[in-house]
Amino acid sequence: MRSRFVLLMLLALLSAGTWAGNAKDVKNAQGADAAAPAPVKDTTDVMIQNAWGYVPKPGEDQFSMEMDVTCLTSYCKLVGVQSDLAASGAMQRYWAKHGRLVVETLTAVPMRHGHVTKFGVQTISLVLQGLKRPLHVGQHIPFSLLLLMGGKEIEVDGKALVKVRQVIGVPASGVQPQQSGA
Repeated sequence: MRSRFVLLMLLALLSAGTWAGNAKDVKNAQGADAAAPAPVKDTTDVMIQNAWGYVPKPGEDQFSMEMDVTCLTSYCKLVGVQSDLAASGAMQRYWAKHGRLVVETLTAVPMRHGHVTKFGVQTISLVLQGLKRPLHVGQHIPFSLLLLMGGKEIEVDGKALVKVRQVIGVPASGVQPQQSGA
């Protein structure tokens, strides 16, 4: 019984080391001067659902997206988000600390095989920063998720719907209701 436990622990450690080694090898296999290999386009191993975000306020140049992502065939790590409509992308976590908003930019988000990972304001936001043009309600914004899966970097494309930002007491048109004077 003990030898079985030791064998299982050894296999677990080796597989964890292999995963980390493969992730490093993808970046360092061709040396420091060589460009990193282009991510492989993939749509069969990852499912993106319910991708959307609120239209940015005037003067804002970032678009925060909410979505559900499921890795269907194996464990994976989200390592980036990008779009041709933005200068860069980031994965950010927000929380309050001593009455101030704290923003933490993440380098990777692990996702379990077969489980839905929810991204959004309450969890981790996927943010497109430095928008190159204004976004409009009803528009579908193309984006790509970069994931590490099985030692390879893959790219999965999706589209996020731009929704209207509603404030309680203000109609969707943004026009304040007139109050009848007494």
